[in-house]
Amino acid sequence: MLPIVADADMGFGTLTGCMKLTRSFVEAGVAMIHIDDLAMGLKKFTNGEGRTIVPTSEYLSRLTTVRMTFDIMGLSLEEGKKAGKDYLTVKAEWTASAGLMTFDEAVKTVATEEQYKAYIQEIGRGTVALQDRRAAAKLVTGKDVVFDWELPRTPLGQYMWQWSTKAVIDRCVLVASLGDVTWSRQGHPADKKDMQEFHAALREVYPDRLFAFGYTGAYDFSKGGYSPEEVETFPADIAKMGLVWQVQPIWATQGLSLHAKQFAEKFKKEGIAGYMRDVAAPAIAGMATDKYGKPTSRGGYLADAFFDVVGGEEITEKI
Repeated sequence: MLPIVADADMGFGTLTGCMKLTRSFVEAGVAMIHIDDLAMGLKKFTNGEGRTIVPTSEYLSRLTTVRMTFDIMGLSLEEGKKAGKDYLTVKAEWTASAGLMTFDEAVKTVATEEQYKAYIQEIGRGTVALQDRRAAAKLVTGKDVVFDWELPRTPLGQYMWQWSTKAVIDRCVLVASLGDVTWSRQGHPADKKDMQEFHAALREVYPDRLFAFGYTGAYDFSKGGYSPEEVETFPADIAKMGLVWQVQPIWATQGLSLHAKQFAEKFKKEGIAGYMRDVAAPAIAGMATDKYGKPTSRGGYLADAFFDVVGGEEITEKI
């Protein structure tokens, strides 16, 4: 694949914006970017003023920010070219070799089976701070467990976080009292059990808790362990767990994209005839009209009523 040279325009914001933009480009696999020395929002082509440039010091700051971001991410254009690896590849290799784990998993690597059971019993079922977990681990194993969550921290201050149902439950229990509804969603093919565990755990602490659920278009129910019959009864089944509001927000992109693709394929094969038969005709047949036979969805009658009012007529319903 040919290397991508991206137009970063003016950096889209402050120096922080330049930094984030550069990082996003690198993560997307862009080989090179270029930054303008123009002022934000001052491109004018109709009055002869053209473009407004920023002071040299400001432009230098932009370029320094970009260069520093490359360096922080360990990227040199020449070194990257020689190694033949992009940022995402390096990141994936590092993640595979870094041995990322939770503190409990770290305890498990140094404890015997009996010691680990004793450790879990010692910390109990509630939310336990790291310092208390350290103390419990040392009490049971007699060792200081090596664990430092600062080591894998990213240049932007982000922490690597090992996802688990327990971690999500702990977080939701802590914040539940600050809101009325807890929103959940499914994002992994094997989380049928996780979903049930999540809602049951929160209901154990807050028996009357209300929940919302967002269906995601990319979620494959069959891979999540659901039978066709379970998919049909899914809305009613999760309602029994306290999910009072269920929404499918992805149709706006997924559904329209599918229809656009189908339309394009049909238009390519059959032209306007296929469009009129399969799109226009059904749409017109089911379309509400005003007393003049015009589609009300277009709002023409509202525009006419507006002009009538401007002309001095009383406001009346004209449909």
